[in-house]
Amino acid sequence: MVNAINYFLGSAPYKVYNAAGFQEDGLDISNTATLFYEGNIMAHLASRFHCSWREKIEIVGSKMSLLIPRALVNFGFHRDIVIIRDGCSEHETYRTIHFDAEDAYQKQLENFYNVLFAGELPVIPIQESVKNMHVIDALLESGRRGIPVEMANPEVQG
Repeated sequence: MVNAINYFLGSAPYKVYNAAGFQEDGLDISNTATLFYEGNIMAHLASRFHCSWREKIEIVGSKMSLLIPRALVNFGFHRDIVIIRDGCSEHETYRTIHFDAEDAYQKQLENFYNVLFAGELPVIPIQESVKNMHVIDALLESGRRGIPVEMANPEVQG
């Protein structure tokens, strides 16, 4: 989810806060996080290992909203992107874009294999993956410490 949020917003957060629940062995099993971006933009994400399956990306702005149900793993269902324009007016419009079902994990493995053995470039550049890992590490630190964590210049980390 971090990669998708950063992709849609075009940057990495400058600060994160995560309220997390941990098992006795230290594994984080629940997270509710806020990511803070320049321009007074915030993104929220939640994950739980002990609940019914739920995953979606929802980006809400002043002029439109973007909703992607089944954003990561679609279990053979088609994937939709719903664009809602003028959501607070009588002129509200919806546009739904349908995508065929694909196994996201299979696609990741195929890309990884092709990078190693066919000389292809990764779908997500290494620099973006490193930035995402810095954000994930900060979320884990925030969850453990119970306080917001400032990112050290997220645009040049890596």
